[in-house]
Amino acid sequence: MCRSLALALTFCLFHSIAYADNDAPGWHGEGEFGLAITSGNSDTETLNGRLDLVNNTGLWRHTLGLAALSVADSDSTTAERYTFGYKADKNISDNDYLFGAFRYDDDRFSGFNFQSSLTTGYGRRLFERTRSRLDVELGGGYKFSETTNGETQDEVIARLYGDYEYNVSSNALFSQTLLIETGIENTFTESISAFKVHFAEKLALKLSLTAKNNSDAPAGATSTDRISTVSVVYSF
Repeated sequence: MCRSLALALTFCLFHSIAYADNDAPGWHGEGEFGLAITSGNSDTETLNGRLDLVNNTGLWRHTLGLAALSVADSDSTTAERYTFGYKADKNISDNDYLFGAFRYDDDRFSGFNFQSSLTTGYGRRLFERTRSRLDVELGGGYKFSETTNGETQDEVIARLYGDYEYNVSSNALFSQTLLIETGIENTFTESISAFKVHFAEKLALKLSLTAKNNSDAPAGATSTDRISTVSVVYSF
């Protein structure tokens, strides 16, 4: 199986395909779906899905994201997570913008019933070259959280976000995002590394690694979760 995947990736890397520009005007987006089922010595089923929508109007850019993950073995569900995010950017120059963002995270195995935040701030495209770009954002706001024991952890937070992309080839893209929301009680960090290879005009194979950390995780929960996924992506 590993050899077949390697051959498929090699073919995709050297098979030139044009794909959509994330900064293109109007509506566009991506939907991805992954499913893995094993049987024999262990029976597991992993299901993940994601939908990202972007609307560029020139002055404004609206970004909407939905994601779901479920991991189950023969006895019970071992991971279940749902996330929702919305961000509105208003351009104030060619490289600078103001933003407002809302994030909601429902991770059934994190020790929290939910974690959500409402933030605003300033963003800038630090550089944009032929094959790479880097956007950074700095802001603040308020975080609303509730543990599985019913305790609330509402607090003022600072927000730091980075979004980096590198075009490995004409149809292969590496991306890295980092989100940090820090307050007096807890610091939430989420890192997403992804490698996407297009094998058709609107289809791609995506490998990603997500690591999220709560500096002050509730009792009985681990501070850091890592999730690796393989999925098929459809661009529209």
